[in-house]
Amino acid sequence: MLLACGDDTTVPAETANDDGTTSSSDTTGGGSSGDETPTPAEDSTGEPSTSSTSEGPTTTDVDSSGGPMAECGNDVVEDGEVCDGADLAGEDCISQGFKGGELGCAPNCAGYDTATCSVATCGDDAVTEGEVCDGTDFGGATCQSEGFDNGTLSCALDCTAFDTDECGICGDVIVQGEEACDTLVFLGETCESQGFTSGEISCAADCLSLDTSTCGMCGNDLVDGAETCDGTDLDAQTCLTQGFTSGALGCQEECEFDTSGCGLCGNDVIDGTEMCDTTQTGAETCVTQGFDSGTLMCDATCGGFDTSVCGTCGNGVVDGHEACDGVNLNGNTCASLGLGGGDLACQASCSYDFDGCDIPGLPEDHNFPTPADPRMITSGTLPWNGGDWFEGVRTSIFPSIGQLDVHVEVITNGLSACGFQTADVSVNGQVVGQFTIAQGDTVIDESFLFMGPIAGPDYTIRYETIASVAPGCGAAGYNESTSTITFHPG
Repeated sequence: MLLACGDDTTVPAETANDDGTTSSSDTTGGGSSGDETPTPAEDSTGEPSTSSTSEGPTTTDVDSSGGPMAECGNDVVEDGEVCDGADLAGEDCISQGFKGGELGCAPNCAGYDTATCSVATCGDDAVTEGEVCDGTDFGGATCQSEGFDNGTLSCALDCTAFDTDECGICGDVIVQGEEACDTLVFLGETCESQGFTSGEISCAADCLSLDTSTCGMCGNDLVDGAETCDGTDLDAQTCLTQGFTSGALGCQEECEFDTSGCGLCGNDVIDGTEMCDTTQTGAETCVTQGFDSGTLMCDATCGGFDTSVCGTCGNGVVDGHEACDGVNLNGNTCASLGLGGGDLACQASCSYDFDGCDIPGLPEDHNFPTPADPRMITSGTLPWNGGDWFEGVRTSIFPSIGQLDVHVEVITNGLSACGFQTADVSVNGQVVGQFTIAQGDTVIDESFLFMGPIAGPDYTIRYETIASVAPGCGAAGYNESTSTITFHPG
């Protein structure tokens, strides 16, 4: 057999050893010749490639791609290796998606050894990769950093988001977070529920508490809340500032003003510190003030009496209710008074004496009451109830009268022994007397002399029942065709 010409050297095949190194073997199956030296493999630059062994760097063979083979175990990450021993290529457990621990390298340098890495767990109060928060660990976030004003931040159960249900925004009219109230929302709280007695509760500027600065406590001698006063504290107010003209302002138990001691001059009521008011003079009259006649009045301040219309008969001055005084006839004569001729004189009572005058038809009669006169009957047609009245105006030739005679013809007298029907008689608002109708009466005749003359010539006559007849005791009426009144000059 003829042998082929050429190189009789063999190309060694690479075999991986147990220690991670490689060795060559004869592919011919004949083994090494023993006298031949292995040729170093060249790297991509044409230079020999070496690898580390237990005996130091050694030359490595060239792999099938034509580059040097990486040596796993030399703590240097080389081409094709993920890691190599302590060289982890900058990676750790956390970058690999774990919670923590010590990352290692697989023995073949083809991957990482994560056996000692700890797995991230939601609920362990530690924020790890993939978690927004975990339990009480919010990564420094708060309600405020999330755009709220107050409250306590929480974490979602799956650690993927913040729970802001307990966060609040003051001013949004919603009570949330740590808020006790918000704007006009007080959750039913009032000044009273907070232990005060008055006032309007409000909300603090930060919504974290109720504002009770406008609430008040009645009884502490301090005006607060909605109080107008408190005990002796009247808040610098007086009867005058409250629109009255006199008196002493007080404070009620409810901390509201007591104006019962204040007076208003001009309301015809004696109140406050007033002595009188307009026509109201209390028990005082011209007579109690030392005069003989007249109508006592009140001065403009309600602090004293006005006696300008009171009179003293006999002083020669026509004053009070006097028509004349002595020889002072107030400029009148019989003729000026429409009483014809004659000599007018003055009586000792300071009323005119018409005896010297030629008075036609003296005295003067008028029908009263008549069907045309106004009246007020509470029940039925007979004036038996207190306050029932008949009233009418009669014009006389007398400028004043000093006496009135009444003639009442009684009709429908149903009064029993227990029934009495009494009426006041007044002229121009002045009560001059009264008459009473009893069981069986058919006519009433009464004459009333006046303390002073009543000026006319128009006279308003009024009969007013002063008290109701007792129940079951009957009633009586006036004959409106034949009943009369008589004027006597005064």
